[in-house]
Amino acid sequence: MEIACAEGWADRSMLVLTAPPGASGIAANLVVTRDVLAGGGQAPADIARRIEAHVEGEITRWKGKPGYAELMRRHATPDLPTAEMRLVWTDGAEPLAQWLSFLPAAPDTVVIAAATAPRGDMAALEPQFHAMLETLRLT
Repeated sequence: MEIACAEGWADRSMLVLTAPPGASGIAANLVVTRDVLAGGGQAPADIARRIEAHVEGEITRWKGKPGYAELMRRHATPDLPTAEMRLVWTDGAEPLAQWLSFLPAAPDTVVIAAATAPRGDMAALEPQFHAMLETLRLT
């Protein structure tokens, strides 16, 4: 699928992959999006700083979710400018687990891969999420 983006518009396309609903009735999903990476500078330290600033903005947004708890976070560094975090939150009565990866894709673009599943299903689904992410190609 491809579409031309009009001048002055931003490509905010998304890729959404979903599993069949589990016992809870909730379908696990993998959503890949891209967003503008604010700030400037292309040196490895600048990219890492910009990724970290983006992650901090996401954390601020996630903290408003019911039941939010950060389980793990790997910070972006100049040597490895990707960031990762794992968190849980509640959607209604169902606790959800989410695994977020932040990858620099272009000078001013960050790609975010968000794997979401009912918390009790995440461990069993994680190999499938890994396998799908290994096939991700940024074009």
